[in-house]
Amino acid sequence: MGCESSGCTGGSCGSGENGETLIGFPKGDAVEWVSGKLPSVSDKDLLKIEGAAAQEHMNRIFLKIDEKKIPFWSHLDLTYHCNTDCIHCYCQHMDESFGGKHANKDLTTREAFDVIDQLAEAGSLHLTLSGGELFVRKDFFDIAFYASREKHFALKLFTNGTIMTDKMVERLVELAPVVIEISLQGATAEVHDAIVNRPGSFERVVRCVKQLRENGINVVLKSTIMEPNYHQVDAMEKMAKALDTQGYRTTIEVSPKNDGDRSVMKYQINDEQIFEYMSRDVPTPPAYDKPIPVEEARNKQTCGTGTVACYISPYGDVYPCIQLLISMGNIRERPFKEIWEADSELRRKLDSIQKYGDLPDCATCEYVQFCQRCHGLAQLETGDLTKCYKMAIKVAKIVKKVNNEVAIKYEPDTQKN
Repeated sequence: MGCESSGCTGGSCGSGENGETLIGFPKGDAVEWVSGKLPSVSDKDLLKIEGAAAQEHMNRIFLKIDEKKIPFWSHLDLTYHCNTDCIHCYCQHMDESFGGKHANKDLTTREAFDVIDQLAEAGSLHLTLSGGELFVRKDFFDIAFYASREKHFALKLFTNGTIMTDKMVERLVELAPVVIEISLQGATAEVHDAIVNRPGSFERVVRCVKQLRENGINVVLKSTIMEPNYHQVDAMEKMAKALDTQGYRTTIEVSPKNDGDRSVMKYQINDEQIFEYMSRDVPTPPAYDKPIPVEEARNKQTCGTGTVACYISPYGDVYPCIQLLISMGNIRERPFKEIWEADSELRRKLDSIQKYGDLPDCATCEYVQFCQRCHGLAQLETGDLTKCYKMAIKVAKIVKKVNNEVAIKYEPDTQKN
């Protein structure tokens, strides 16, 4: 699959070797995107802001995006069809080739163009194209070039990296996506291929990454850390560095399937493994920052799903995000703008929980400083996106424990510096 077990993979920026400085700021102030395209707030490592005026200007931009509920970050799955069969996949079962019962058909090329038009009109600037495996669509490059050249989206692509050809790499160089994110589920063929259920996949992924990097295309590798690959966590991270990737991201949360089936949760690592994983010094010791005060933590923003980000399925269903599958409407029946701006119970609920303190359970929770909850996972587990859920509180407790140990190890050095 081009996506991870956790639907929310976050971030979307960074491509190319030379930065581009945006004009319009006072002398000495500049905002520079490594990619020459607008960044996402979740990829600040690729965003260079120089000068107080530039920082203030960027803050105003993002505040305006929040106020106007502009779907700045959009995610479009072109298909659920895939050439691999990952054991932990959350959406593959939707496709008829894997026994899916849906009679729905993927958006046509013309419909995909129309969706892109409507997203651009709504103010979206970041577009993630994924699946399933997006390269199984014969019209992928038609859609991608339309989004990039005609509508000027900053494109991020998710792929499993197993069907890349020399010709496709040439087209990708021409397309110049911000970044291509590729799934890595093991540091050896034995582990990776067993998870994706396709022999030879590991070698194809490695070859794909090398080809893309040799041609100057930014690559981020990402893994779902689970029981079958837990013993290779360090090796996967070192492998990502050795392949000269621009980043390596992981999730320790195995998500239930989109239909609520929790059988895949058997692959979730246990509490002891989570603690051990978070306490590692690989490849370097963690930077230590004191946790923010509880009251400040309650004022931190939630993820912005349904307000500054949206997800559209291969069948045209509009959702707040890829993880929160409460349909807002279908673009085959109504225009996106009408769906996005419609007054509804879901819209009112999302608008009412912009901060952690707006969530009843978080407002009184002693672990709110350490929590990174997901509305979608809360909905899947409890039936209420505002509720606390088991994995969130479990991880928050472990993060607090890890934080205490890291403080003991590194705070003295931090104070000296």
